[in-house]
Amino acid sequence: SRLLPSYDDDTKAEILDYLFKPNYGASLHILKVEIGGDAQSTDGTEPSHQHTEDDLNCDRGYEWYLLKEAKARNPDILTYGLSWAWPAWTGNFTDSPWNAPAKAANYTLNWLRCARDSHSLDIDYVGSWNERSYSADYLKLLRRELDSNGFPSTRIVAPDSNWDIAGEMLTDPELMDAVDIVGAHYPGMTSSSDAIKTGKLLAASEDDSTFGDNIGTGCWARLLNRNWVQGRMSATIMWNLLASYYPGLPWMGTSFMWATQPWSGHYQVKSAVYVTAHWTQFTRPGWSYLAVDSTGGSGFFAKGGTYASLVENADGTGHFSVVMEKIHHDRSKCVRPGLPEYSVEQESVTFRLTGPAAATAAAQGKLALWTSVLRYNGQESTLFEQQAPIPVARAPDGSVNFTVTVPVDGVITVSTMLTGPAKGGVAMPPSAAPFPVPYSDDFNDYPLHSEPSYFADQAGSWEVLDSRDPAHGLAMRQMVPQKPICWAGDYAPVSVFGETTWTDVNHSVDFMIDPESSATAAASIGARVTGTTRPNGVFVSVGLDGTWTAYYNLGDGKSAAQGKLPVDVKPSQWHNLALAITGSRASAWLDGIALFENMDVSTCNCPSGWTAVGTGWTYEFVWFDNYAVNSATNAGVLCAPAASGQSAILEGTSTAFDANFRYRYSFQQGSLTLISNPSLCLGVSGKDPSSGYPNVALVACDPQDASQAWDLQLNSTTTQFVNGFENKGYCMDVTGQASWAGANVELYECNGGDNQKFVLDEDGRIVNTGYVEPKKAVGACSAIPM
Repeated sequence: SRLLPSYDDDTKAEILDYLFKPNYGASLHILKVEIGGDAQSTDGTEPSHQHTEDDLNCDRGYEWYLLKEAKARNPDILTYGLSWAWPAWTGNFTDSPWNAPAKAANYTLNWLRCARDSHSLDIDYVGSWNERSYSADYLKLLRRELDSNGFPSTRIVAPDSNWDIAGEMLTDPELMDAVDIVGAHYPGMTSSSDAIKTGKLLAASEDDSTFGDNIGTGCWARLLNRNWVQGRMSATIMWNLLASYYPGLPWMGTSFMWATQPWSGHYQVKSAVYVTAHWTQFTRPGWSYLAVDSTGGSGFFAKGGTYASLVENADGTGHFSVVMEKIHHDRSKCVRPGLPEYSVEQESVTFRLTGPAAATAAAQGKLALWTSVLRYNGQESTLFEQQAPIPVARAPDGSVNFTVTVPVDGVITVSTMLTGPAKGGVAMPPSAAPFPVPYSDDFNDYPLHSEPSYFADQAGSWEVLDSRDPAHGLAMRQMVPQKPICWAGDYAPVSVFGETTWTDVNHSVDFMIDPESSATAAASIGARVTGTTRPNGVFVSVGLDGTWTAYYNLGDGKSAAQGKLPVDVKPSQWHNLALAITGSRASAWLDGIALFENMDVSTCNCPSGWTAVGTGWTYEFVWFDNYAVNSATNAGVLCAPAASGQSAILEGTSTAFDANFRYRYSFQQGSLTLISNPSLCLGVSGKDPSSGYPNVALVACDPQDASQAWDLQLNSTTTQFVNGFENKGYCMDVTGQASWAGANVELYECNGGDNQKFVLDEDGRIVNTGYVEPKKAVGACSAIPM
């Protein structure tokens, strides 16, 4: 959620309402956040509350904001903190926090103290180490420390990886007492026999991570029911909450919502928001699932699909809700793990209520009915729509019966909660737009210890502090003194900025190497940067050793060129470093004096990317101020005006907001009409001389042209776009099975390959579903990346 704080206040409120406001959107019951550890955790680093053992600051990072905003909307929401990485000192400067469990436990306690004492947040759950080894000694010590330091109600979830800890819990009574919930990641709807034997609550403490189109929502709906019905897990937590990080970072769009453009105010509400409401708006934390057995209220339908019943009170009194799903196997595949085959058919099912549930239903005389039906290939989905209530009355035996029809790809909720649940929403947000250039920031308008807008730290951590130099005022400083105990193999501090589609760039920054840094300290600047912990790009560093170095990869330690600095760089002195790239040539200047000019960087293999600042190859304290992007040219996402003959290419779905990537499908004619210019359709233009197969391209719409007719045929896990060209023997196909942005799209014999698997999503984009990550969309664009 790194970019969320940079949205304006009104837009932030809209986004957070969709996620957390009761009876509005997703109305989430639990918020799991990272305990920042100064190191990469997939899409960036989050700052630690303790960079060093004697450095405690409870105001760093955006998670406190997110937690407080969630609590403000729903005081009953449950909260959960987990570490992905740890500052080096917590493990006595080894590679594991478990080598110093007392320090690690105190570090976690200090985070809980920050939450309680500085932010009035009582954290409900705390984990150990995300998807890494667990330590029984640490967990037992942590439980004792929680109990003796004022946190007896904070419960421990472990291990946040797999079910392996359950076996040890069965043989270690103290560990059994310490762990309250056994949490596994991506369990595939199953839990181990040992996990069930513990008698503890079980949770899919991380799940989904599937691209947020309707297939991803189908995955999520299936998990929400089947994690209980098949795996007896009573909680399922989606990773990730909000795709508010730069397109081009890993796992883009695997979220309830997308909010990647604070500068334009654009965001997207995905179908998962309203499908989630079938569970969250009709239950509350603390409700109980009914058993999965012949006398229980949860199980499998005869013709496929599942139902799960939840009651307000364990004795069955109060409200109850039944949630049903019949998501087609091929339209509910998560990115991981694999999904065994099953089938579903539409089915009318009858439920028989007895006991307190029957009494509650009969007293009301009716039950609420809400439905969603996910649809594909341009058809509009039904999302969380209230239907006429179901009238009910007692049968002679005192039971209450009701019947509903559950469609394929449908989610249905029946509940005694007749009032409360609602489908909230606001007017469409502004359209997406390129990052505004020129751009500059002197960092003087930020609160102390905050993170500057648009900078996304990928290793290390920057925060705004007083430089104690009147000429510079506030500036941002890299704060991490040594490599943390990493989760993802960080190399050296680097923070990226802007858009991954930038090609020709001119940017600059003032820097000052802190006197506390080592003799090998350096400041660096980069362009056309891609990647996270060991990014590629064109970088130039200047150091206290009197040399400059140009390099193309932060992690390989190889220089492309180097030389002697024209001016001395000493601690506590401010300098200006600038880098410009045009085409295959780069130039860099220190204090306006050229370090190199028009250097050939064609071997970089970096056609486009973010800009970046960093500290060279080592963890150092370096200050940055007066950052400026003077010019930047976009590739791929900024297309020339749509015109007949433009060839189709692939582009990342998260950046393919350009009008040249959005189509309206006609089931009658089979046409794919460009939404922004209805005179143009997706068809065929010319021949590819290398293969003889026609290129897919924008052409003038002609209902008589068979090559503009597309038959969207479901085939196995996805849709094939079968073209009318030459007796329908050809499908839309990515040339050479390429998966990169800018790859050509052509017609080829239909073969069911991954490069022929597409779906027309709710935004009108033709998304390739065969390649797992990152997703790409088909568009006609003349500005093909280099």
